[in-house]
Amino acid sequence: MIAEMVFVGTELLLGQIVNTNAAYLGERLSELGIDHYYQSVVGDNAKRLAGVLNLAVSRSDVVIACGGLGPTLDDLTRETVAELTGRELEFNDEIWQTIRRRRPNLPENMKRQAMVPKGAKVLPNDTGTAPGLAVPDQSDNKLFILLPGPPNEMKPMFDKYAVPVLLERMGERAVLVSRSLHFCEIGESPLEDRLMDLFAGQVDPTLATYAKPGHVQLRISTKAHTREEGLAKIAPVEEEIRRRVGEYIYGVDGTTLEEAVGELLLGRNWRVFIADAGTGGILASRLTDPPGANAWFAGALVAASTTQLVQMIMAEEQPGAGTGSEVGNGAAASEALAMDLAKHLLARMDGVSVGISILPAAPGEAVVALATAAGDTRTALAQWRGNTQDYRWRVSQAALGALRRLAMA
Repeated sequence: MIAEMVFVGTELLLGQIVNTNAAYLGERLSELGIDHYYQSVVGDNAKRLAGVLNLAVSRSDVVIACGGLGPTLDDLTRETVAELTGRELEFNDEIWQTIRRRRPNLPENMKRQAMVPKGAKVLPNDTGTAPGLAVPDQSDNKLFILLPGPPNEMKPMFDKYAVPVLLERMGERAVLVSRSLHFCEIGESPLEDRLMDLFAGQVDPTLATYAKPGHVQLRISTKAHTREEGLAKIAPVEEEIRRRVGEYIYGVDGTTLEEAVGELLLGRNWRVFIADAGTGGILASRLTDPPGANAWFAGALVAASTTQLVQMIMAEEQPGAGTGSEVGNGAAASEALAMDLAKHLLARMDGVSVGISILPAAPGEAVVALATAAGDTRTALAQWRGNTQDYRWRVSQAALGALRRLAMA
């Protein structure tokens, strides 16, 4: 069965409301094993709405329309679908009495919400006034499901009342099973290049990559009668991917990079101290997010500039002595200076296994240096020309990636 989604409302087109319903319904349809290839947004205009709905029903078995079920004249979905399916609108007194019990003293125009296309199934609204509707066409081969626009009304209505309607029409169904592999320290294009033959020859399971800030997600998907059957189909594909690019995989499905790094630090019995003039404390925040972080997080110093950070850590000596590194007036920091700071953290902080320093190197660039008590070192250069928040996140991502490599060595 193929479904299509149509979201109705001029406020969506103008960007006045974020369309969270699209993400929710897309995920739920995937979980149900219902294919969906198109989404449309249309304003409150009867002619354009009819055109979009006509196109949708011509190429899909089920059209899910969100919004336009209210009592005002610009709420057009109910009337438009009734006309498209050739069904007369009838007043449903039971719906009207339910609305009146919830909200006494309502104006007469609220009766529009009690109008139902003849032969349609009513989907009760447990949190609002506008009921949803399941409206078949005259042949009963196609189905319109009409849902209210507010997410707090749409979501429970879809799950409780619309899903059983969909399942009844589907009969025996397959479920969509997927596993998401998360990669760091490799971009989307290089990753795809390493797996090009798998992408080119994919049939079932299918592969898809998604570029995220500082990491890449690769989803392996298939349809099967059970989740266990689906995972068995996915397993050999995942095994081949791991054989080729397993060094870049830090987690599966919901695992975050900070969680993966925390597990590695815990396994090594390492404690980390951070000197940060590059992420504004984001790296420390991320490392302390997972449960049990006190086992691997020793502390952090966060400064606004390289000069401030050097003064905090190397107050009693000439920074960069014997290394060729130096401090410019709070400006760019060399890799050598960053390593100096990381090593000084080990010397000055009790119980620290890994010192990490992050320094700005140039506009849009930061140097990350790591040093362990055993003498191992690692550096990374993070580059990003976006806004400050994105830049800091990507620098923290580069630091976590380098720390992961160090802990795996």
